[in-house]
Parts: sequence; structure tokens; C-alpha cells
Amino acid sequence: MLARIQPLIAIFRRRPILSLFVFIGLIAFILLLKIRSASNQPSPAEQIFGDLPEINLPSTQFAPPSSTPQTTNLPQTTLKTAPVYQLPQPSEEVLLQFFQPISQEQGFTNKPLSITLNQTPHLMWQNDKNFLTLNLSSGQFTLDLHPQSVEPPSFIISEQKAISIIKDWLTSHNLLQAGFDSTVKKFTTHFNEFAPAQPNDPITAYQISITPKINHLPLTSPDPFEAPISAIVDTAGNIISLYYRLPALTFSPDLSSSFYPLLTNQQINAAIKANQPSIQTISYANGQLAPTTSTISNLSYSSISLGYSPDSKSNYLQPIFILTGTATLEDGTTVQVTAYLSAIAK
Repeated sequence: MLARIQPLIAIFRRRPILSLFVFIGLIAFILLLKIRSASNQPSPAEQIFGDLPEINLPSTQFAPPSSTPQTTNLPQTTLKTAPVYQLPQPSEEVLLQFFQPISQEQGFTNKPLSITLNQTPHLMWQNDKNFLTLNLSSGQFTLDLHPQSVEPPSFIISEQKAISIIKDWLTSHNLLQAGFDSTVKKFTTHFNEFAPAQPNDPITAYQISITPKINHLPLTSPDPFEAPISAIVDTAGNIISLYYRLPALTFSPDLSSSFYPLLTNQQINAAIKANQPSIQTISYANGQLAPTTSTISNLSYSSISLGYSPDSKSNYLQPIFILTGTATLEDGTTVQVTAYLSAIAK
């Protein structure tokens, strides 16, 4: 091998200028390789939205715990950044265009009425007993389709079929993406009204609660006591009602995003000890919710996960940490606690 390269060494010794050019070329080649390698690495995304407004978490009016919360059993989070999503501005013109296919599909041929509910402007489409009500401030809406009869049909669809029906309807109108979690409750009919079914009652409808996902993470509801989306589908396969508690443009193709840094584990622990998490629900072992007047102590968080909170006031979907743990009521009863903490590092 040495014998093969000795002639090259001799040439370089006789021609120092050639040696210099070869050396410079080799350095340039190495630098080019490094530049290409660096360009293939993901660079920190620019925070195109600038400083984000304070997130408006759902207010449940629970009092903070009477003692400092504990984080001894809280796992460490490894996430460093997460995308923030900006929704399109929900002007009345944009919302009217978005809801036109839905209103036509449901037979609402008349122009919507402008009404005010809870001091908030709404649009309402109405046809006989059926109506579609749209909150112009938040983009949330309610679809209520009163059936002519709620008698049990001859053929009863399954729970999975009911989920599929509502999923397909929501997806077709850009109100849901592929990923979501769902739960189902069975309803029967009493005096021409739906009510939770008992074991021997005939099933006439399914109540479906849906928690959508964005970036593979759950979207929380503005109402912590209700699912982000809930619907009733009768056992004949008809959609009876739908409550959409998210901004209607949440899954718009025009959604833009930008990555932001998240709180470190040290910052999370400090925020918890400062009682910054907003308690959303307190529930007993059987799942029943405790009243909002409940006072808790000995709160210890044992679970942390990332989710998103829709904020119609700022028009952002911001990441939050979902904290769960146990606490003690004044009478000594152990309860489950769920709380939200803004995940963005300021």
C-alpha cells in the first residue's frame, strides 16, 4: 500500500502549489459534507405567532386545595416542544359558508335568524321542530332533529355502527379527523323522551361522547363536565341531536401551526406547588362528580399527559398538561382530581 502512494507523495513534494490546492479542496469537501448534514437535521421552528396570549382554561370555581399539592409520584415528562395551532378568524361570512352544506343537507331552506342567547350573537336555522343553532362568537353549534316517532325499530343497529354513523357525518363536514376516543351510553324511551336505559329496557338510542385528537393528542372540552362532541343516534341509524362544543373551524384545512417550548419538569413542579393548575373535576370512586363547593386537601398528582385546550377568545389551540391524582374531602373521603396546567413556557 505504501509503495502505491509513494509516487503521489513525491509529486506533491515537487509541486507545493498543487499540494496547497488539493489540501484546500479537501477542506472544502469536508465543509460541504457538514453543511449538507446540518441541513438534513430539523431546525428549531420559528415561533411565528409571537408571544401567545394567556390561555383561557375552563372555569369550574373549585377552591384550591387547603394544603400544598404533592408531586412525589408524578412521572417526568420528556417533551420539550409542541405545536400551537391558530384557527381561521370565524367571521359571520366564513361561518355561513362553512355551515351552508349542513343546513342544506338538513332541509333548512330559509335564511338563518339572528338571535341573542346569553348576551352572545347566534344564528338559528329552523324547520318545524328541527333547528341548528350557531354561536357566532365561539363557532360552537347545536343540531337538534326531533323524530316523528321514537318507537323501537324492527332492526337495531349496534353501538359500533352508531359510532361509525356519527364519525362519518362529522368527517364529511370537516368537523373531525381520523383519531378520536369515544364512549357510548344506551338510552330507552319513556313518555316519548330518551332516558338512560336500565338492564331490561328496550334500547332506542345511543348517546355517543367523542374526544377528538389533534397531533395525536386529545382536545379537551370547554365544559369539563361534558364531552367536546356528544350526539344521540337512534337504533334506526338516525342522528337525533349533536352538540359540538369546539370551535367549528378546529379541523379547517387552513389551520396554521408553530412549535413552542414547553415547561420543564422543574417548572411544572413549581407551578403545582404554587397552586397554578386549574382543577376541572373532582369525582368519587364510582365516577359520580363531587359538587364544585368541595374542599380538598392532601392532593397528590400521579399522572401527567399532554392535550390541547380550545380557546375561542384568542383563536388558538394551545397545549396543556392534564394532571390527575387523588385528594381527600373534608369528611375523609378519597376522591379523584383532574386539573389543567398551561404547558407553554413563557
